Amino acid sequence: MLVEKDGKQIEVTDKAYRVYYQTIGFKPCEEQEPLDLFGLSAEELEEYKVPQLKAFLKQEGIEFDSNAKKEELIALITGEEQNAGE
Repeated sequence: MLVEKDGKQIEVTDKAYRVYYQTIGFKPCEEQEPLDLFGLSAEELEEYKVPQLKAFLKQEGIEFDSNAKKEELIALITGEEQNAGE
């Protein structure tokens, strides 16, 4: 689930939210319905925060590196390949 506090959003499990994050003031994000980001351009996807992009990829069952940069996440969504070192 996606939670936020003071504008900071993070992806946590339901249990982690109940046990810890809720007690320190995090709230579930209002935008909890499934996102559909397919079909958006890379420029449009730039408006989304990294936790939102990660939540979408998880929702769609698309594997990604948890340390991936925003550009890498966007490339996965748009279907663009990133070639390292080229």
